[in-house]
Amino acid sequence: MKEATRVIVHVAAWQARAYLPDFLSSLDAQTVREVQTLVVGDAHVPDRLGVLHDVMTLRQFHQPSFVRAHNAALAFSAARLSKEALASHLIVIAHPDVVFDTRFVEAICAAFDADPTMMVGVPVLRRARFSLAEDIEFREVERDEQIDRIGYVMTRGRELQKNTVADPARVFSPSEACAVFRASALFALGTPGSLLDEPLGEAQSIVDVVWRLRARGGGIRIVEEAIAWHHGHESVYPSAWWRRFWSEESRAARIQRRTGLLSIKHDALANRLAHAPWILFVFMKRWVGYLFDPVSYLRILQMCAYIPQVWRARRALAAERTIPPAAMRRWMV
Repeated sequence: MKEATRVIVHVAAWQARAYLPDFLSSLDAQTVREVQTLVVGDAHVPDRLGVLHDVMTLRQFHQPSFVRAHNAALAFSAARLSKEALASHLIVIAHPDVVFDTRFVEAICAAFDADPTMMVGVPVLRRARFSLAEDIEFREVERDEQIDRIGYVMTRGRELQKNTVADPARVFSPSEACAVFRASALFALGTPGSLLDEPLGEAQSIVDVVWRLRARGGGIRIVEEAIAWHHGHESVYPSAWWRRFWSEESRAARIQRRTGLLSIKHDALANRLAHAPWILFVFMKRWVGYLFDPVSYLRILQMCAYIPQVWRARRALAAERTIPPAAMRRWMV
């Protein structure tokens, strides 16, 4: 087994056969070859991946949540890295529907080397889509210059929204589609096998980790030279327009609902009081939406059941915080 190199890429690949070849080929084409890929997959992941590409596979014959898959990969990587190697290593958590630019690894390594306080890197994600070749037997990946997202912004009403502007003052967290962390800072947060909080969901658990790192004084930076292309799911699985609309709205609503748990877990009372008008407006807007979505009631009950655990974690997080509430308030836009 090859020793862990400078950059370790974690990818959870459930039903990802359409995307995985392009994902791995883009990593093979990097100008800096210090990359090790760890694929957490099910029975649909081909056995020959380790022969065709420089990858390791953690095979799970059931499909756990993406958060649990990422935690398994983090635990595996932490076991292979010595304490001396942690400071120089980077962890990339990515989706299999991402295609990397050939200079992606070179750009993120240069950015982290230039700024020792940088703990989180936010790459620029542009849009990609599949198209059929002229002979209709092969598909090609079309890469667009249009920005898909540059991480997330956190509004004053505590909503997560896609960020499309390369403004370092706006970005709050990288996207779950592609996030870069300094390994030493990430593993210092706790046990590698439980770093991501599973009940929060994938996107919110990434934001949760970033919030903890930033509260400890860790820096976050947009790496404009680190470019990747992200597939839009609606372009790969075409369906009726109303079904696409409902699916997108449903995903956005789930993200917004769970930010309430993040706020309980991390947000200072003074900040919530300062932003009370925006928070109340968002709260009323959500409850109006719940009236037309009865399925949300079950999710609300699940969220309420998780509040005591979040409240207990809040006390421990408050003790490790080094950033004052006034500075954290400026993170919200």
